[in-house]
Amino acid sequence: MGALADWQTEKKKFEKATGKHKPKTKIFGVSVKATGLSKSLSLFEKAGGYKTKNVAVHLFVAQATAYMKALKAEADACDKKDDADYLKALKAMADGIEAISNRIVVETKETVATLDQLVKAGKLKSVRKFCEGEFNTENLDFLEAIQKVKKVTDLRALLDDYIAKGGSKEVNLDSATRKIYLEAIRGEYDLKKALEKLEHKARVNMADILIRYSATLKVPKVKSAL
Repeated sequence: MGALADWQTEKKKFEKATGKHKPKTKIFGVSVKATGLSKSLSLFEKAGGYKTKNVAVHLFVAQATAYMKALKAEADACDKKDDADYLKALKAMADGIEAISNRIVVETKETVATLDQLVKAGKLKSVRKFCEGEFNTENLDFLEAIQKVKKVTDLRALLDDYIAKGGSKEVNLDSATRKIYLEAIRGEYDLKKALEKLEHKARVNMADILIRYSATLKVPKVKSAL
């Protein structure tokens, strides 16, 4: 079930609890039935990548923020004693919108969970800058170097910087992967298969730093006003 379905569920829960349709929102002071949330969530679910999902999230947050104000005004106009159940339903709806906001933020960041996805989203320069800030560019450099290898001599050229103990950009390779590299530069291991193993190891080594990088991506959220 997607975020749009979650919103439909929140509306039905409100109607079941109160016997009323969801409160109207206001645009330029005029009450209107449509909140725009369904449309923005539909756009979000149709979006295929980080950029388009982020645009949809911004639209959702703008609309949800406006609707939170309407819910807050509705709650403020209620009698806390006589309208306790209605107030409870309003708060549940506001909390539901916040939960949906949190969900689509997570789903948006999941679209850039891998380096390939980040590259597709145009974030490679940003990733490199982040790695530089952590003084940890060797795995990214190694990955890019591996992807440029065409022949054994190209692979051998990586020995001093990346593979040799104490190299200027030495990467963390387990003994099995290091053995594959050494056999490959001696012509004792298939070059294509060796490159696949080395690239995989470089990607594994980058996993933690990509998680930290993804945490820095700014995707807006909306908080409950009640």
